[in-house]
Amino acid sequence: MNDLRLVDGIGPFFVPVKRRRLNWSKIPFHDLPTGDGSELVWERIGEDLASFATAVVAAGFNAITLDDVAHVTGHSWYEDAVADRIGFFAERFRGLIAMLRRMGLRVFMTSDVVTLSPGVARKLGPSRGARRAFYLDILRRFFGDFPDVEGVILRIGESDGLDVHDELRSELHLRSAAEANRFLKDVLPVAREAGRTVVLRTWTVGAHRLGDLIWRMGTLEKLVAGIDEDHFILSMKPGDSDFFRYLPLNDSFRRFGGRKILELQARPEYEGAGELPTFLGYEYEGYRNALRGVENLVGLSVWCQTGGWHRFRRMSFFGKGSPWVELNAKVALALFEGNREVDEILADEGLPPSFFRKLHLAIREGYYLPTFARQRIFFRRVRIPPLLHVYWDTIFMIAPVRKLMRFFVEEREEVLARAAGVEKLLDELVAESDSVPLPCEDVEFLRDTLAIIALARRYYFGSFSPGLVAEIERAKKAYKKRWPRGGERIRYRIRTDFAPTRLKRRTLSWGGRVILRKRQAYRFIDYAFVLTLLGFCYRFFARVKPDALPEFVRESAMGVDSLFE
Repeated sequence: MNDLRLVDGIGPFFVPVKRRRLNWSKIPFHDLPTGDGSELVWERIGEDLASFATAVVAAGFNAITLDDVAHVTGHSWYEDAVADRIGFFAERFRGLIAMLRRMGLRVFMTSDVVTLSPGVARKLGPSRGARRAFYLDILRRFFGDFPDVEGVILRIGESDGLDVHDELRSELHLRSAAEANRFLKDVLPVAREAGRTVVLRTWTVGAHRLGDLIWRMGTLEKLVAGIDEDHFILSMKPGDSDFFRYLPLNDSFRRFGGRKILELQARPEYEGAGELPTFLGYEYEGYRNALRGVENLVGLSVWCQTGGWHRFRRMSFFGKGSPWVELNAKVALALFEGNREVDEILADEGLPPSFFRKLHLAIREGYYLPTFARQRIFFRRVRIPPLLHVYWDTIFMIAPVRKLMRFFVEEREEVLARAAGVEKLLDELVAESDSVPLPCEDVEFLRDTLAIIALARRYYFGSFSPGLVAEIERAKKAYKKRWPRGGERIRYRIRTDFAPTRLKRRTLSWGGRVILRKRQAYRFIDYAFVLTLLGFCYRFFARVKPDALPEFVRESAMGVDSLFE
């Protein structure tokens, strides 16, 4: 199964970037210096990437992904300044790729479909065919310029975030499965002629008719119709949403018979990105067991740095390292190389399985709200994430989230009762952490963070009172004092706003019945309104009241607008 063991190599490119909050979805090219005076930065990147490569090869990886085709491939249509930057990046990446190949790693390059500069966008005009032809031209040039790169990894369902201010910006070009199928049939001959592999990621953010590709088999079948060749691999996340717990295995793994790889995230972007001691081995084991008997599973793609829009900055496999992330990655490889169980793998590493079982349970029970997380709820083309009260590096104790949680969860006493069990688990973990050769302080940070989430749970499901507000404010102040800004530890932000929301439960209940569903299959109301007219209604509302939605929703990642495309 494990012919291809991919790891993302973007971490060293973030070290020079000093902004506090970062988009970790790909290399921040717009923050990297070029030209005179940049030599020391690129020397440091090369040294860190060499250290990273040494460590991941020792861990068992045999391939690496870098970003991206557009930033290293020149074209005569680019503006002079853009062309100069591309030329600089191309020169640096040739050296880095040659180094990685010497160290025994196969190299793959990611590619957003499509990426344009302002000047090229104006030259191409609105023609979708012209944009596609330009992309194919860039791809041919890339294959010619970088003969040591084994293949490209296509990202078709997500584009650059709103915080990316690069001259080269990606856009969501493909809008339907049929259009994506035609595109693939144009791309694959180019790759075949060059002797390269095309890896297509099925991840989407829910935009356009292609937005349900990650979970809807009908969409996937249309996309891959007539495509059956050795130069093509499908890359899929394990569940029907992003990298969360509580998600069963995606049916597409069994129903798509072609070559495929499983994506896993060792640096869980929604669980502290390595800052918290999050262990994912038992989650991986569940997926490994569910994948038994699946044909043509040819490898893994393990994310050790990619993902999220947050301030957590621990780097994996170089520098000071990120021990929990590195452990997750090594356990993932060990699990899929044979039939060993997680407890056996941990014991072989000199780690007590009982400690990690408790850690696993503490995250599932204390970080998530299990009664909500187990619900399967869909909105338009996306599954509602099983984690709403934590958004990357922020914990929310605000009235709208309280209203939503009380709407979705009726078993409130059960939710509150679970907190006592989590507190006992955390006390045991802190007491046992001295016997584990991993940072004890991380376990203390987990205890303090889950204590804040326990208070959030009481705010969501208990009785509201001035005394509870005062308790939350005291706990928030103590958390900030224990984990001060400016220290080595990057803490969670805690957003509190107890002012009542004007949204009435009756309105929420009526609206929920219309726009939400508890099964994947679309209903008549979805075809008639939710997938069509609701988008027009949202865009009208957004023009009339642009500030109605919170800033963090409007301006992080791709923004909420993408859900209504």
